[in-house]
Amino acid sequence: MKRNGFTLTEMLVAILSVGLMMFVLMPALRGARASALRIACRTNLIGIGRAMAAYADDNEGSFPVAGPPGTMWTTRGYITKWAMGGPEFKTGATISSSFYLLILHGGVMPKQFVCPGDDGVEIFDLSKINPRMRPESLYDAFDFGDWRTPFRPGDCVSYSYHMPYYADDRGEPGFPINGRSRPESPVCADRNPYLDRNADYGNLNSAAHREKGQNVLYKDGHVRFERDHNVGLGGDNIWTYGDTEPVDVGEGVPVDERDAYLVNEVQS
Repeated sequence: MKRNGFTLTEMLVAILSVGLMMFVLMPALRGARASALRIACRTNLIGIGRAMAAYADDNEGSFPVAGPPGTMWTTRGYITKWAMGGPEFKTGATISSSFYLLILHGGVMPKQFVCPGDDGVEIFDLSKINPRMRPESLYDAFDFGDWRTPFRPGDCVSYSYHMPYYADDRGEPGFPINGRSRPESPVCADRNPYLDRNADYGNLNSAAHREKGQNVLYKDGHVRFERDHNVGLGGDNIWTYGDTEPVDVGEGVPVDERDAYLVNEVQS
């Protein structure tokens, strides 16, 4: 007589087989997803690098730096007049306001500053801001929001930038990236683990990429996924200035032209 359906034993075997297949395939699927996120992040940084190079060409070799000479990196995390009132840098600028110059003058869009693997970061969107304080367009703003908006600069930018300011609170000179910097100088990367609430400082690699490494943009425009943080000139640690660690917001400047020091705003 013809039998319909499965026996209990056959069903258990099928379930166990599926479970075993998932157990075997899950690491590969996670690896594929991680690889896709790294590629998307790399694409973002390639675009940012091209915009920075074009900006430097138009500004006598100067890379994006918000504020006049002598401006310091604010510990507040935002500038006081981010929109409609003109830029205000008397009390400091943000790293993100330097990035924002690429929106104003480089054709970069807010989504290019968001790594898809960076938890808690969202794309800056004017439509979500109260109309009473919303600029008419992205080109009427000078940063990615402030404390009065749904956005804080640190919530909208996944990337760190070589410390761009010439002076810190002790009046010491800095060494920002410029047209004379060596081609292999690191310019940008994923978030500095010391300045990332998602990092645990375990191996000082990016939290956005499961601490397996970080995408690093170099001055010559190429981006490489580095599995170690000592990838500056001469094997320099890109997250610290000199031999000092750890670092905090507003702290320190590069100690010489070979010292990479990539920093970012922290998330709110």
